Amino acid sequence: CSPSRFTMNSYPAGVIRKRLLVELEEEGPIAIPYFILRGRRPGPTLYVQAGEHGIEVNGMAALHTYARTFDAEAHSGALIVAPVVNPLNLPYRHHTKNQPRGKGYSDFMPYNTWKRWPGKRDGSPAQRICAAMIAQLPKRIAAAINFHCWSWHFATCALSGGGGGAVERDLLERLGIPFLFEGNRHPPRGIGGLTLHDYASHVLKVPGILIELRTHWWILPESHDYALRAVRNACRCLGIRRDPMEVEPRRFRLSPVTKEFFVKAP
Repeated sequence: CSPSRFTMNSYPAGVIRKRLLVELEEEGPIAIPYFILRGRRPGPTLYVQAGEHGIEVNGMAALHTYARTFDAEAHSGALIVAPVVNPLNLPYRHHTKNQPRGKGYSDFMPYNTWKRWPGKRDGSPAQRICAAMIAQLPKRIAAAINFHCWSWHFATCALSGGGGGAVERDLLERLGIPFLFEGNRHPPRGIGGLTLHDYASHVLKVPGILIELRTHWWILPESHDYALRAVRNACRCLGIRRDPMEVEPRRFRLSPVTKEFFVKAP
């Protein structure tokens, strides 16, 4: 891959812990913790997040692991890592805050950031969170990856936004995820915004990837490891790491789709 390069000169090499304060009318100020993982040498910047929904904990755990074990000497450029981008949903133990127990969530729920990117500074709580996170990113990122989870009987899949060109397709192929979907070339019509990977792919014109890990509610070692491998391989693909790629021997490419559907695992 040959992304545009970006150097975060204002930060030293290593792990920088930061908090983003977001003012919400209903809640008052909330703090979103995130990390800047700065490598020893100049290079591109990768944005990675998890924790849009409160019960999707595998991506959260994997990003914390990556931050804890980060080695600046082995990296160029930087990663901006938000393990829990929407902390209001996590203690509620459902997809979103105030979601009725036992009922599915809706894109219209005010704390659901799923289709709210790039957000609005004076909008709903979810829109304000999205707008605040977008404002923290440098003017140019190399790619954006968003981790979600679905139920235990669904397979782990990676989906691209579809508008990021050859670099995005290459990144999708090399993540080490068994099921791959290449997204549509035209952005979907969101309600008040797009998903993060669609926003990155179609608006920022950089690779945007959504990874759906298997199982809600608990940390599944297999899903945790898939997420870690995907971040490592993305860094290798973008030139942030130089060590060899880790390959998934069982890989299935599925045709571009025009509507959402699920792959069920046996």
